[in-house]
Amino acid sequence: MESFLTIGEIAQKLDRPIWRVRYLLDARKIQPICRAGFTRLFAPGVVDTLRAEIEAIERRRKLA
Repeated sequence: MESFLTIGEIAQKLDRPIWRVRYLLDARKIQPICRAGFTRLFAPGVVDTLRAEIEAIERRRKLA
């Protein structure tokens, strides 16, 4: 079983800057599963969701 992920851990897995991951989470209204103090914790499945979003954004940029 995988544990919950912080924004920094998600950014590492996606090889993207933290600010971009934070923006995508806010823009796509992806809510954290829980909080530990000020830290937002997300389900491991969020990585796949954000990876798909990033790929879609990159495809749209290539078409423009």
